[in-house]
Amino acid sequence: MNLSVRRRIGLAMGIVVLVNVAAGAASWYLDTRALHEQDRADAAVRRATWLSTVSNDVTAFVSEATDLAFGVTGGRSEEGSAEYGDLVGTDASVRRLMAQAPVDLPAADAAALAAKWEDLRVAVFVWINAEAETGHSNTRLMLTDTGTLRASVQSNISTPSALIGMDTGSLRREVRRQTEAFRLGVLRTQVDGALAEADTARRREDESRRWASTITLLAIAASLVVAVGAAVWLYRTIAAPLSKAKKVAEAVSSGDYAASFDRHGTDEVGALIHAVEEMRDSVVRRIEVMREMAGAVIVTAEAAAEAARTARERAYGQGDTGQALDAVVSRAETLSDLATQMLDA
Repeated sequence: MNLSVRRRIGLAMGIVVLVNVAAGAASWYLDTRALHEQDRADAAVRRATWLSTVSNDVTAFVSEATDLAFGVTGGRSEEGSAEYGDLVGTDASVRRLMAQAPVDLPAADAAALAAKWEDLRVAVFVWINAEAETGHSNTRLMLTDTGTLRASVQSNISTPSALIGMDTGSLRREVRRQTEAFRLGVLRTQVDGALAEADTARRREDESRRWASTITLLAIAASLVVAVGAAVWLYRTIAAPLSKAKKVAEAVSSGDYAASFDRHGTDEVGALIHAVEEMRDSVVRRIEVMREMAGAVIVTAEAAAEAARTARERAYGQGDTGQALDAVVSRAETLSDLATQMLDA
């Protein structure tokens, strides 16, 4: 891969960053999913709590209705009695609670809940009015224009077709049946569904958080592996060739002109190695030239010394001429020694 040093380093850093970004994105997604599942679980728990509260309030409503029905059947005058107020209060409590249904309650469940509650509510009112009539009480239950309940001397509550012709005993049993169907059927089913949804959401939340932790650990491991791999790759492609170039340069400076590289690429490091090789070759060429020149000087100096010695022998005993020739021989020998030393260096 003939990449420049800059691109090589950029590629290594890019891979490390890419691994970390991918791991971060995956962890962010899983954390977001875990938070979403946590919200779902919390909402399901709130829905189950609300449904349980509805069940308790409905139980209180039916309990107050039963006490009131048994009271009027016993012949007690219920006109102005607080028991009617207790029934009105529990009825209002359930109605307020039904109006505060959670926004995440499915529309079908909300409709079924409202329908069952309304059927039970009307059945209770019809039963109490029937008991009041049997007990010769002057008080009846009436619905206002706003749907609230109050005690009155007359009733405007119509008897549903399914309840027409039932006596007080049958109405009491019907109220009990509808109560059980409402609490153990509709409410219990919805509570169980909400709790099951919460449990599923909790499991998914835990699973997402476990995966997020696992991916984080894997990302750390992958980052280490990639970082080590990138370091090894950069060392082999950049640091190692530079170290070899340094050793070759040191060898050349020490006089080992045979030192060379096995191979080199075409990037900046390769260009540097090629320049070191050219420097080495240039030094070798110049040294060869210097050797040739030193050899020529030695040959010339030796020839001059030999010629001076021959001339001195011929001019032996001629005074100044002999001394001059001795000086020429001495200088020629000195020049030869200097050239020899230069050649050895």
